This record gives sequence, structure tokens and C-alpha cells, in this order.
Amino acid sequence: MASGYSASVVASATYIIPPDFTIAINPASLSVQSGQSGTTNIIVEDEGGFNGNVSFACSGLPQGAACNFAIDPVPSPAGITYFILTVTTSSTTAALHRNYNPLFPGTALAAVLCGFGWKKRRRSQTLVLLGLSVFGLGLLAGCGASGPPPPVTSTVTVTATSGALQHTTTFSLTVN
Repeated sequence: MASGYSASVVASATYIIPPDFTIAINPASLSVQSGQSGTTNIIVEDEGGFNGNVSFACSGLPQGAACNFAIDPVPSPAGITYFILTVTTSSTTAALHRNYNPLFPGTALAAVLCGFGWKKRRRSQTLVLLGLSVFGLGLLAGCGASGPPPPVTSTVTVTATSGALQHTTTFSLTVN
């Protein structure tokens, strides 16, 4: 006790920390060939005596992709549960997000400008504009871009829910 002060009453309190859990994903990036599947691990760690069931969902997947969750049967330390996240893609998943016609708006504009003032232009100017329009439209012909299409990368959010508890984590998914 400090001099000049009177003794105070001793107080005590009890705090109840509700059970909870945390989630993590490892590795945090996944690369999958279009039409194939890939896996990553989800780690659920108990906090404060948590022992509830956890359900999972994915959001942010590219079109044509789906995710599935299964408990990992490998024994783990007390309070930690491992799940296997499998991402399956369709053969068209990567192709659905690509722009194969980046020249189309400019080519369409050139064709329209070629048509304006048809009678007022000299024949040589009209032929040059028409030739450029045909050349630009010719670039659009064919079944797609040359060479392999570039990969599509998405940020996927995994949501883990148990009753009123909800936690999220993200990973990067690249579909080649």
C-alpha cells in the first residue's frame, strides 16, 4: 500500500471466452489445367474448446469451375483438423474469360466512318478506307487467337461456417 492512501477492495472477475476456430489454406495458390482438378489443404484450428462441425463454401470461382471439401484422414494433432479442397475445372473454364476480338471496336468504327460521306469523298480516299476496314475485319476471321490462350487467375474465397461462427480465407486459382 502506498503511503497516504487507504486500502482498496480486492476485485476479481471471471471471463468466459467462447469457443471459436480459425482457418488457413496451404498452399495459398493453385494452378490447374483447364479440364483438370487440383487440391490444396484447409487447416481448421480449435480455440477455447471449440468442437463443432464446420461446413465450407467457395465463391469467386471462374465459370465452369467447382469446389469440393473432404476431411483429410491423416491423423493430426489435437485441436487441428485438415480438409482437402479439390477444385475441378471444365475444359472450357479458361476460354470463357478471354477476349479474342480486341480489334473489333476499332474495326467497326473504321467501317462506319468509311460509309459516312460516301458521295463527298474522292474515290481513292474511299478505297483506302474500305481497304483498311476489310483488312481489320480480316484479322477477326478464324476460330480464335493464335497460340495458346493466356491463363485466367481468380481470387477464390473459402467461407467456413459453424452455427453463428463464420470465417473466411482466400487463395489464388490460375486456370491454364
